[in-house]
Amino acid sequence: MTPLDLAKAYLAKGLDDQALLDRIVDEKAITDAIFGFHAQQAAEKYLKAVLAIDQERPERTHDLRALADQCEQAGHPLPDDLHEVLELSPFAVQERYPFALTPPIDRGKSLGLIADMWRWAEQIVEHA
Repeated sequence: MTPLDLAKAYLAKGLDDQALLDRIVDEKAITDAIFGFHAQQAAEKYLKAVLAIDQERPERTHDLRALADQCEQAGHPLPDDLHEVLELSPFAVQERYPFALTPPIDRGKSLGLIADMWRWAEQIVEHA
């Protein structure tokens, strides 16, 4: 698989989570923990797409800040208006277990951030 193929595969996987978020954004039966998990997963895949395009091996982590730092080191800093997405990291693992304290999440705002993340990553991948 070429770096471009891998980057596009990451984008596609992120879009799967983003499509789900679109469907459940107003669904009260879906908990914030589940919504946050899929938002975090989409953001993670978009960051990994950016890393893959430059033949960077993404860290095996769900920590969005670590991945964003790796993107910056590779010459693709996360735009300032997207830094708030880094707050989704706790939803990757901790929030999947009982007794976790789910932080509040603004679903509409998070969905907008994820869409903006996709546009940022897709632009980098398409212009590589």
